[in-house]
Amino acid sequence: EIREDDMEFMMSARGWQECIALGNMEGYRVRFEDTAEFFKDRFQEANVIGKKMIEMITRKTSTDR
Repeated sequence: EIREDDMEFMMSARGWQECIALGNMEGYRVRFEDTAEFFKDRFQEANVIGKKMIEMITRKTSTDR
């Protein structure tokens, strides 16, 4: 399943790469700021999910040894 924010990030990363390849650092800045604005309200939720993912990985890797 592809979530809206996953797709947005993927498209943004490709846009950043294109700006860099063309030497358009102003375009890179504008794209980066637009993406940051899109994700601004999602950071708190992402931190909670990320913490849970790290805890699960830590548990699984410490018990697999």
